[in-house]
Amino acid sequence: MGNANGVFGVGLCYQYGFGVEKDDHKAFIYYQKSAEMGHFVGAYKLGNYYKYGIGIEKDEIKAFIYHRKSAEMGYIDGMSSVAECYRCGISVIRDLDKAKYWYQRSRENYLTLVKNEWINNLEIEDDLKKKFIESKYQLSWISFDEFKNIKMTDL
Repeated sequence: MGNANGVFGVGLCYQYGFGVEKDDHKAFIYYQKSAEMGHFVGAYKLGNYYKYGIGIEKDEIKAFIYHRKSAEMGYIDGMSSVAECYRCGISVIRDLDKAKYWYQRSRENYLTLVKNEWINNLEIEDDLKKKFIESKYQLSWISFDEFKNIKMTDL
C-alpha cells in the first residue's frame, strides 16, 4: 500500500466497521501506517488512539507526539489538542505561551479555511443565481391564473 489516503481509508473502515468487522486494533495499525506516510489526519487519529487507549495501551506522551506531528503538518484539530496539552500540562510542562501560540495558529488556519470555503460558496451561489435568472422557470410568484388544466386528486 503506497497511498497514504488509501491506508488512512482502510483505518476508517476498521474504526467504524464499513465493509469489515469493526476492529480498533487494526484501525490503529492502519492509522499508524498512514501517519508514517505523512497523513496528518492519520497522525491525529493515532494520537487519539493513544490518548484514550483505543486498540492499544493508553500513552499520553505518544498521544502528544502524534497530535503535535499533525499540528506541524497544519491540521487544525491537532493544533488545538497540542494547545490544550500545553495549557493543562498534559504530557508536557505547562507552558501558557506555547498554548497561546498553538491556539492562535489553530484560529488562523481555521479562519483561512472558512474564508476559502466562503469564497467557493459565493462562486456556487453566483452560478445558481445565474441559472435561476436564465431559467425558464424563474423564482418568483406565479399567478394562480397561470395554472391551467389542474385537477383535484383524492389523497
